[in-house]
Amino acid sequence: SSSLMKPYMTLSTRSAGTTVESRTQAVASVMDELRNEGIVTGWRDELFPVSDSFYNPPLFLIERAAVTTMGILEYGVHINGILKPDTPSSSRTSSTVVKDPPPLMWMARRSKTKSKHPGMLDHIVAGGQPAGLSLMENVIKECEEEAGIPPEIAR
Repeated sequence: SSSLMKPYMTLSTRSAGTTVESRTQAVASVMDELRNEGIVTGWRDELFPVSDSFYNPPLFLIERAAVTTMGILEYGVHINGILKPDTPSSSRTSSTVVKDPPPLMWMARRSKTKSKHPGMLDHIVAGGQPAGLSLMENVIKECEEEAGIPPEIAR
């Protein structure tokens, strides 16, 4: 469409302001237009921070569904489940040494209806790092949402 040819966004101080909030609003109006035109799909109403580094404060927040489309670097949490078998440490019986069995890793399989990597093996828990949550708060949230792991175990 001809609308794809026009520039959508310039974050100048005149058009988007100088605060995270004003830039977020300016970007949101463009993302709404891209959603209405079918360019950004899978809207989640979850904001992701946009920054030049994980540790720097965000320049603005953007709808999660638009992050990949806009080529924005995204961060997340990924949890592997390791199960240490309940057996005694190495012990000596007669002339035979019994060693600890190796730890086991829980594996998950992605739903076949997922948009990214359907049906593939995956972490037991993974999720994007949204704005407003610490890494541990996000781990706890994702563990409960994705695997039913209660907060006391996730911590």
